[in-house]
Amino acid sequence: MKLRLFYFATFVALMSCSDDDYTPLETKSIKSVTTFYNDGDEIKDSETFFYMDLPAKRYVYKNGQDFASEWFRYDAATMYLSSYNYLQENREDSLDKSIYYDEEGRIKTIYIYDYTPQVVLYTNTYDYSVNGEIRLYQQKDDNSVITNQEIQYSLNSMGDIYKITAFDSNSDIMYVTEAEYTGDVLTSVTKTEYQDGISGQQTTVNYNYNTSLEVKGSYLNLTVSQLGTNNNSILFYNGFEVFKDSYIQAYSNKSFDYELDKDNFPSKETVYLDGNFTQKNIITYK
Repeated sequence: MKLRLFYFATFVALMSCSDDDYTPLETKSIKSVTTFYNDGDEIKDSETFFYMDLPAKRYVYKNGQDFASEWFRYDAATMYLSSYNYLQENREDSLDKSIYYDEEGRIKTIYIYDYTPQVVLYTNTYDYSVNGEIRLYQQKDDNSVITNQEIQYSLNSMGDIYKITAFDSNSDIMYVTEAEYTGDVLTSVTKTEYQDGISGQQTTVNYNYNTSLEVKGSYLNLTVSQLGTNNNSILFYNGFEVFKDSYIQAYSNKSFDYELDKDNFPSKETVYLDGNFTQKNIITYK
């Protein structure tokens, strides 16, 4: 906790400096991101440290005490994320994730392990053999009961995912999620639930952006940096919520506010849920 507060104090001190002759920097590397949450009665904060502009380790604190740690490891040749480890202090809900790519840099397989014991919980296998779609075959081990699920990703003319169809173990449709774009900018996502093959509840989320702010630095592109430039690999991690070219302003019941430093790099991101503060990210640079 003292370390986190030290970085925060350093950040404030740097922000208070001014120089009329200062020439704005065009590139910066992220040193750390400190996150403060408003999560009901629990106070849970975190600090993420970076290496070569990539998240390397993250510490999570709960009510001022160490709660969990996360470690990110990358392939030496491609610098794509190759493994992720989440370890709670009490070892509960801890897991390991291993990621493998094909020769084109696309995610091929993801293995998710229970930390103790080392049991495979999920195996995600991605099939790119059919033109115009990607098939995900997921095998889940729930207390030695093996279940299988299939998800079909439909591709547009640019080769990017615009529709997701999920099937249950009986090959019946569970839900369909479809995105709409203006150019390459995501504008809305509609999800339709299915029951016994009949479409039911439908929800739509609209996305609004602040296009007046120039995007500088890698903060908005952290998942892109971790997984390469393949848009579909990024979607496997973040769903359709990929905002790499503009600052997101609002979607669903969330709204976002950004502060920039004197070089116009993002220094603070504040997230509101139904108008109430829920999360603050403070970005410091080397």
